Amino acid sequence: MPDRIKQIALSNFRGATGKTTLTFNTGKPIVLLFGENGTGKSTVLDAIDLICNQCHGSLQTRSSTKVSDLPSVGTKSKDLKVELVLGEKTWTGTVSGQKITVDQHPSPTAYVLRRSQLSTLVENKPEDRYKRLAKFIDVTCVEKAEDTLRAAHQSAEEAYDKLFNSHADAHTALTNLWEAEGKPNASATDWAKEKAEQDQTELAARLGHAQTLKDALTAVKQPKSSAADSRAKVADREREFAALFATSIDPIGGSSDSGGLVDLLKRAKAALPSLTEPSKCPVCEQGVDQEELSLQLQARIDELAAFDAHNLALSNARQALETARSTASTQETTYLSQTEEVVNGYYSLSPEMQTSLGADEALRAFVQDRHTDQAWARADALVDALVNASQVLDDEITRLTTDQNQFNAIKGYHDNLTQSQELLDEAEQVKQRLDDALKLVRATRIEFTQKILDEICSEVNALYDRIHPQEPLGLKCFRLDPKFKGSLHQDAHFEGVEDIAPQAYFSESHLDTLGFCIYLATVKWANDPSAILVLDDIFTSVDAVHMTRVIDLLTEESKHFAQVFIATHYRQWSDHYRFSAGAANNVDVIELHHWSKEHGIRVRSPKLATEEIRHYIEPDNWDRQIVGSKAGILLEHALDHLTLLYGCSLPRSGEAYTIGALLDGFKKTGAVLKVHHTSQSEAGTETTVVEVKDVLLKLGNIAFIRNRVGCHFNKDGLNVPDPQVEEFAQLTLDLADALTCKHCGSLPAPNKKTTDAWQCVCKKTLTQPLVRP
Repeated sequence: MPDRIKQIALSNFRGATGKTTLTFNTGKPIVLLFGENGTGKSTVLDAIDLICNQCHGSLQTRSSTKVSDLPSVGTKSKDLKVELVLGEKTWTGTVSGQKITVDQHPSPTAYVLRRSQLSTLVENKPEDRYKRLAKFIDVTCVEKAEDTLRAAHQSAEEAYDKLFNSHADAHTALTNLWEAEGKPNASATDWAKEKAEQDQTELAARLGHAQTLKDALTAVKQPKSSAADSRAKVADREREFAALFATSIDPIGGSSDSGGLVDLLKRAKAALPSLTEPSKCPVCEQGVDQEELSLQLQARIDELAAFDAHNLALSNARQALETARSTASTQETTYLSQTEEVVNGYYSLSPEMQTSLGADEALRAFVQDRHTDQAWARADALVDALVNASQVLDDEITRLTTDQNQFNAIKGYHDNLTQSQELLDEAEQVKQRLDDALKLVRATRIEFTQKILDEICSEVNALYDRIHPQEPLGLKCFRLDPKFKGSLHQDAHFEGVEDIAPQAYFSESHLDTLGFCIYLATVKWANDPSAILVLDDIFTSVDAVHMTRVIDLLTEESKHFAQVFIATHYRQWSDHYRFSAGAANNVDVIELHHWSKEHGIRVRSPKLATEEIRHYIEPDNWDRQIVGSKAGILLEHALDHLTLLYGCSLPRSGEAYTIGALLDGFKKTGAVLKVHHTSQSEAGTETTVVEVKDVLLKLGNIAFIRNRVGCHFNKDGLNVPDPQVEEFAQLTLDLADALTCKHCGSLPAPNKKTTDAWQCVCKKTLTQPLVRP
């Protein structure tokens, strides 16, 4: 037996104010939560959703709600706690802000279907329908690969288009050049091929030589100017030196030590005022005029100073002349060296180009006098001659450059065309291969998914036919839209018309059951026997007959899941099990009562009808009115089930049948009714046959007890002894036990039969005959 939820404890979670604990019978695969609207059914199922799917359950489909709305009214997120016990493990869920946290991973798997979600399976847009089922048809990896291929294919297309445009541009440009040349050769490509194969060595050499001469002429301009300036400076220094030399002054007395004499004279002049005899020379003792002598001394001092200044100026002029000559020599050497480069460039030209420049005579003069004093003048003449003819040189360079550029353009276009054609062919192949791969992956995905959808559709129809047997409607197919990823269409048939939209022709009830069948078939296909199926009050438009079929269908389909939780406000659903119309042994019925903020969710586990009667006929619990009433209701329910099963003719009394009428209507069939119960033992399969005619006969004699004791007050009822009331209850229990399967706890099911007998839900108990006599 798979692990099942055996307990859910809620603290301040939605309708569970305070703490609420629900315990489930893990021996039964189905849990039926029955309660009127507003009793807390969705709260219990939302707790499962919170633990298993970390979402806020039914609030997700309601506008303006969020995770922070999960705490009970008047409480905070920190007060909320949900505990779920499954097998030997306990999961605890809490809420903080807008985040749901579950303490263990992975959580149990739970598939939750609510009323609000049925429309997404049937009535919503194809893309919304696909999203609802996508998690069960997981082709995420394939879709990622498809997206990657699609992106690669798009990139390949862009690369191809870029290459194509480049190829086209090159061809257009080449054609323009070809047309400008007068369309030689048969085509532009042939002409370009021929041009591209031509040797351009000579052209490159001629252009190089011409450019070398031009560069040399450009380079010689500065040295030429510098040399001319240097020569001018030499001439200036020579004139300055010659002028100073021509005015040379001899020192007085022929002395070369003018400096010493000046010093002596200055001391003598300084000593005159200190003479003891001013009118007498201290040396020769001759009479002197001291004032005159002082003037003579100063005149001699001035003459000697002028001599010294002239000699200094002459020396500086000589030094400046030598410096100018040295600089001029260096500049002229540089100039002549650069002129040699001009000469070399000129010699590299073709004879025709040399003639065009017309500098042969100047060149010969320079070569002849390059080592003489006339070298710089010859260089000037050569350079000037070539500069004057520079336009001829520029024209030659322009022409050669144009020819070279045209060749490079033609060769470039030709090479581009050749290479781009190869790349274009390769890009086209890559694009085609990617396109083929994309189509293959898309087709494989669609085929794979469609196969799954076909299997699901087949299962949907099988389920739908069990709810709507022999009705002229159903689902024809699911189909993926090949043009749009994640778009699921559905086609139905109705009254012989194919390929219709079910939304246009099906009733609300038929659409509800169709959506339910689609969901059930899909989660079945997921094939997870450990999963929990949760159905939250999904049926609101289904009538009683179809609801019975849905109930029986879920009982049978529960074997595909570990546990099934069903919430409903239809009492028919709970009574279906309480009175054994369904597989009561497989269903744990939990009943929720009126909710209030003070008490929160109120839970009780109701007993089966047979269990209740057995409880009240115990001496300690004896209550004759309850026993009579409940036994009468159970008997009436069992007989109503059998008369409907066999189609017995009954007289109507108001809107219901009386027990007497039911017994009379079933008399002939009851006389021959046999129930075959099978059981397994060590000896093998054993079959016990039970007849009910004697029980029915006895019940017919005392059926009045139901009205006299159980339902109404009358004096005749006071005369009915307790043992007779107990006998009525026990006979009713005997009839129920005889008719009810010991394995699944159900009466003969109206949709289960063999060729000669009715079957219970689990098909282990047979009831004969198949047709009333």
